[in-house]
Amino acid sequence: MLVTTERVVALRCPSCGKLGIHKFSLFSANGACVTVNCECGYHKLEISRKGRAMCVQTRCIICEEDHVSLVPLEEVLASDLLTLCCPYTRVDLVHWGTSESEVIQASQRLDPLSEMIGSVEESYFADREIMSEALRILERFADTGQLTCGCGNERINMDVYSDKIELACPACGSLLLVYAEHSSDIEPLRRLDGITLQQGAFECIDAVNYSGRSGTKHKPNE
Repeated sequence: MLVTTERVVALRCPSCGKLGIHKFSLFSANGACVTVNCECGYHKLEISRKGRAMCVQTRCIICEEDHVSLVPLEEVLASDLLTLCCPYTRVDLVHWGTSESEVIQASQRLDPLSEMIGSVEESYFADREIMSEALRILERFADTGQLTCGCGNERINMDVYSDKIELACPACGSLLLVYAEHSSDIEPLRRLDGITLQQGAFECIDAVNYSGRSGTKHKPNE
């Protein structure tokens, strides 16, 4: 029987939210640590050999803690596709396997932020459906490199609240609040092709503050 040692892994970056597809060899994890970095530079995954198991460590995009999973080597070699999830929310975080096409197909369903919305009590969010749509739009921007800051930083932090999403640039301190409380709040977001935070500025996207323009840069106060 032919044993394939090449693996493909897919996971979202806990820092910028972008989905990444990466390749590595099980041989490279034998006695050494394989590290996976995001395009933004964030260190998001470590894979190493621990006895008869593979040790996978990643920072969770949901609870923001480091999770360590020990997967038996026999299971790693026998499985075409493995899924690792957050132990607290059971939300899928990592897909890895032997077939790039299967991992890519599985990764298209890898939507941890939307899954997190479904795991939270109905009463927490002002409008669960509006919040889910807002997160899907922002994830699409992050995946296509259309969520950036005017200072040149492409690593945008995201925090989710009951009625809004906070986007912050750790480099210059710019802050953008995306409100998701009413349908009218999210309508401006639907018209955008992307978002560029204004360097050092505080901005909002909602039904009141939006200027009505489409494009990749949002400057509601102009």
